Amino acid sequence: MIRRAAVSCLLVILAGAAAFAQTPNTLTPEERAAGWTLLFDGRTTAGWRGFQKPAFPADGWAVDDGALKCLGRKGGDILTTASFADFEFTWEWKLSPKANTGVKYFVDEKRGNATGAIGHEYQIIDDEHYDAEPLSAKQKTGAWYDVMPPGAATPRPIGEWNQSRLIVRGTHVEHWLNGTLVVQYETGSAASAAGIAASKFKDVAGFADKIPTPILLQDHNTVAWFRNLKIRELPAAAAAAQAPPLSVLPAKVYHSALIPYKGDETKKARRFFYGTEQSGYALEMHETVLGPGVETHPPHVHPHQEIIIVIEGTVEVSIDGRTETVEAGSVIFYEPNRPHNLRNAGTTPCRYYVVELRGKRD
Repeated sequence: MIRRAAVSCLLVILAGAAAFAQTPNTLTPEERAAGWTLLFDGRTTAGWRGFQKPAFPADGWAVDDGALKCLGRKGGDILTTASFADFEFTWEWKLSPKANTGVKYFVDEKRGNATGAIGHEYQIIDDEHYDAEPLSAKQKTGAWYDVMPPGAATPRPIGEWNQSRLIVRGTHVEHWLNGTLVVQYETGSAASAAGIAASKFKDVAGFADKIPTPILLQDHNTVAWFRNLKIRELPAAAAAAQAPPLSVLPAKVYHSALIPYKGDETKKARRFFYGTEQSGYALEMHETVLGPGVETHPPHVHPHQEIIIVIEGTVEVSIDGRTETVEAGSVIFYEPNRPHNLRNAGTTPCRYYVVELRGKRD
């Protein structure tokens, strides 16, 4: 058994060494067959431009020894000229001491300004030595920046290459660092909403939404290198395994007995439908059961409207900081962008239906 384990360990080490031995910025025949393409050829800046600019920055970035190098001269963020919906993106990166950068996605160029883009960010930073400000867990390498901290993240020492992976499938997102999953979330989940509500992005309209996106490399006025930027678009079937694509709702009956609950015993939910109306506006309905004393999430805001119909139990509702307790049979309406939350105020489980009236393709 010891000999077999040693052989297995050696094979893993050799496989990792082989991955690094591959010439940077190239694709193997197997990668090509799997649909991977290069976002950077190792020699030119083709396929990249400045954020909110038609061309690549004249200063601040350079191609250096097969890497895209941010020179720390306020050249501005750069992004791909192509956009992606469901995808798997991998890259290698290294930092200079005290450096700070990141990879952003769900980027809308109507948001942000000359100081940088606004989007979800895979944080990359010198965790140990960055001294411009104290870092919270949500600002360390691998985090969904300022929203969700990484777990078990182990970046390599400054000056060494790291490997990162970003996966977007439907509403599901994953951050990987050196072979370890460090962050995963659903874009429309209560956990994501709570994280956003406690972040600097709480007032950014549409920040929570998944949208087609370029891949953006951040210029944070420090020196960083990127190479082996590879991406493959995931087919619709792969995305559908996580979340069905938004489609026009059919005229049919949605039997509760045929729709399973998901979640733990303190907070369970089941989605009856999620799709668009004939008008093209998104519509969702789900049922939630909360255990005694359990709240759905901390107070948060979102751009869509909600109608809540209390079926069983007693709930405590907060809107704009004002709290009210209501019984079964009550109806609650949440306006867009109003801070709110809901808690089971009784001693037995409470049950309610939620109807969400969203924007087009929201």
